[in-house]
Amino acid sequence: MKNRVNNFLLNAYKKKELNLIDINFSKLFYFKKDNNSYIYILFACILSLSNRLGHIFVYLNDFFNKNIFFSKYILEFLYFFFNKHIKIKNCINLMLDCYIISLWFNKKNTPFILYNDCIYLYKNWYYENYVITYLSKNFYVKFKKDIYLKYLNIYIKNLNLNLNFKKIILSSIFNKITIITGSPGTGKSTLIIKIIILLYKIFKFKDKNSIILLSPTGKLSSWLTDCLNNIYNLLNISNDLKEILPSKCLTIHKFLGFNYLYNYLKFNKNNKILSNYIIIDECSMISLNIFYNILSSLNSYTKLILIGDYNQLDSVESISIFNNICNIIYDNFFFKDYLNCFLYYKNIFILKKNYRYINDNKNIGIFLNLIKNKDYNILYKYFLNNSFSNIIFYDSNKFGYDFFLDLCIKFYKNYINFILYNFDINKIFNIFKKDQIICILKETKNGVYFVNNLINNYIYNLFKNKFLFNFNDKIHFLGEPVLITKNNNDLKLYNGDLGFFVSDKKNNLRLYFNKKINYFHPFILYNNLINAWSITVHKSQGSEYDNVLLILPNKFINILNNNIIYTALSRSKKKIIIYGDINILINSIKVIYNKNTNFRKRLNIYC
Repeated sequence: MKNRVNNFLLNAYKKKELNLIDINFSKLFYFKKDNNSYIYILFACILSLSNRLGHIFVYLNDFFNKNIFFSKYILEFLYFFFNKHIKIKNCINLMLDCYIISLWFNKKNTPFILYNDCIYLYKNWYYENYVITYLSKNFYVKFKKDIYLKYLNIYIKNLNLNLNFKKIILSSIFNKITIITGSPGTGKSTLIIKIIILLYKIFKFKDKNSIILLSPTGKLSSWLTDCLNNIYNLLNISNDLKEILPSKCLTIHKFLGFNYLYNYLKFNKNNKILSNYIIIDECSMISLNIFYNILSSLNSYTKLILIGDYNQLDSVESISIFNNICNIIYDNFFFKDYLNCFLYYKNIFILKKNYRYINDNKNIGIFLNLIKNKDYNILYKYFLNNSFSNIIFYDSNKFGYDFFLDLCIKFYKNYINFILYNFDINKIFNIFKKDQIICILKETKNGVYFVNNLINNYIYNLFKNKFLFNFNDKIHFLGEPVLITKNNNDLKLYNGDLGFFVSDKKNNLRLYFNKKINYFHPFILYNNLINAWSITVHKSQGSEYDNVLLILPNKFINILNNNIIYTALSRSKKKIIIYGDINILINSIKVIYNKNTNFRKRLNIYC
């Protein structure tokens, strides 16, 4: 049996079902004098795999029942192993006897924890338990009437605010945690900045660090920083107030002081954050361990404001705590999701009024709501008839490969004409960022790399040696768009930042990222660049474009689900084009991919 397990692990690795992380982790559980080591190794590999795929635990039944994240090969082996040779309860008893696993209420630091037929890696159990305990103690404060009226009458009554916004401000004042969620276009970014300004006015903060604005990625931080300063100017903020207001948004990693080399955090449970408020945008992208790091570093008086769209994709690493918290409102109320109103439950607020999808663009708002509500029968009719003028669907079964090539080229027709005939470095960002092709996969015929090469080759032929440069044995051209794939703190460039190949005054090839940063020699960043003609859905999160072309895979795959389709299409403000198989699209909209977690169920007990 030991040899059978070893052969399984080797074959699973060759088939790329397991990777070196899983294999090396499992080796920690090999004990020479213990004949049952092969059982511990198998459990360790499966838990490592589930952890990599974002699941907090594995159900015992998942070891031999159909499961969304086990491959057919792994599933067949587990079914054979546990049904034919050894029962899974016997395996658990063996691990209990040698302290590989312990029951959750025993509070032992064993590698695995067993909770209600769920097996956790210890770190996942610890993180989940800590976050739930923290939220259960600090989730909601019942307002004392006299204090409530004081703030309402003295500080807020005379402000030109609607009642809903006053509720959010009062929650921010009284509650340890305030959660604000809404679809794109509901005014979340503007709301963040209004909250910052009002809190400074109410509490008379004198320090820029009294309120810290954070986001999960450098790209989002850069965008929010620009947004911050633009709205300050629009709202005619006095110079005195502007000097003490936060002037930039930081990434969570940079603020907490992550040092991966030494596994070190500047702020932690022993060195607390001293700010009065921490405001975090795009919280659906925050993983469980990051959420734990934030909560464990908060001071007793520090308040947290979490903002995001709970319908969007969660973190690649694990479940989204934010999405699970927001769903508490659905567990406590019954309502139609398409109502254009403001919803709240305790300190959770859902913004429903959309300021983007109005007039000519209201169809996109209706369309996105149909996706969220999984009204696939109605959507199917819309797709077949192309009922919306600004939402176009091309079925790949009717429109062949040549059409697909032409579609990708025509989508960037305005930008290609711009770089060929009207190239202007000052306009390049605004022109390119109007349109974006989004793919589900990086590889395959309908993936990012293929589309990028397709458009590049077209332009190489179009330019006919004009504006072409040979660098590092590869051809580049003026206006070629690229994305940074790795943070570079020294250059203040971050994963997802958009740049372009341009030439300097001496006609040398350079990289240009924005008007505030000088040109860079391509050699500095060359290994951390990819073309930006098409990007994955994850790369597009937090961005917005006038027009989006979504390209679906040519077959249904496990990562396709409602959230990934919604996230991709909600990037568009004016026009959506979809190319793919209509059945794949409809089946994707039907799927809600839930990663294994007890978070929502356990939190509801307290909330």
